[in-house]
Amino acid sequence: MAKAQEIADLTIFVGPWASQVLKARKSGTQDALRAFRNVRNAAEYLNSITREGDLVVLKGTNKQDHLLRVILARTGDIACWRDDCGRMAFCNECADRSKPSGLPRICTAVPAEVCEPRETPPGLRPIESGEQVIVGLGNSDAKYAGTPHNAGYELVDHLLISAGLNWDETPEAWIARGILQGHRVCLVKIRMAMNLIGGGLKRLAEQMAIEPEQCILIYDDLDMPLGSIRSRLSGGAGGHRGVASILEAFQTDAFRRVKVGVDQEGAKLNRVDYVLTPLSAVSRDVVDQAMQTAEAHVLKLLAAQKKTS
Repeated sequence: MAKAQEIADLTIFVGPWASQVLKARKSGTQDALRAFRNVRNAAEYLNSITREGDLVVLKGTNKQDHLLRVILARTGDIACWRDDCGRMAFCNECADRSKPSGLPRICTAVPAEVCEPRETPPGLRPIESGEQVIVGLGNSDAKYAGTPHNAGYELVDHLLISAGLNWDETPEAWIARGILQGHRVCLVKIRMAMNLIGGGLKRLAEQMAIEPEQCILIYDDLDMPLGSIRSRLSGGAGGHRGVASILEAFQTDAFRRVKVGVDQEGAKLNRVDYVLTPLSAVSRDVVDQAMQTAEAHVLKLLAAQKKTS
């Protein structure tokens, strides 16, 4: 990656773990490395910035990665954007390449009313000096309440009560601003599906002049024991699709984060079904008790940032 930044104007990585490369950026070359979870997102970005005469080199296991679609997309000769078809064949030879499937366009992947430009809703004033943003990740649909994947939502709800605040509802998010244990905070829950949170948070950040360094992400971690808490100053997505969507939208890993362990040890469901199924009564008690520890981690991050600002 170091060599790529020396030779190429831009290097794009594609795949579920692509965000890991963002931490390898050299100072002053923030735009030299970019990461996308899906081939379609990478193709649309690349085709939006390249011009006649640009040299683009594709490197991958083509029959497996299907990066040929980056080229086919320039002429519109591709409609299939599945990244999991499993076919060991070149896309230009596939009879299904003209059948729409897989990831939608970046914009149409979110509700139409969110994509349409509009004035900033009243009350969404820019973030002030010293104010920090705490973003809880979860699925906004009520049917996912109480599931492992909504641990981030639950922790910011816990912080809301601790600070004696109330949610203000906007088209894209629930927002609460005030004082938490002496720290000026802006609590946020994006009102979108987990996998699309990145786009929603990015638009909110543009409206409110939020920088990634001002944010703390709170979310579930399926690779940590149930009820355990861990904090980090930066890093990749670790397989969490909500986090991956945020890192992709902002093209940086400079987000502090607090992770809530939701390990499925003993669970009989697969990983996807497990995180979207309400916790058992016993597991519920464990997670509820962990909220105090998680709050302490958040306060520690807030205090550390306050000292450096």
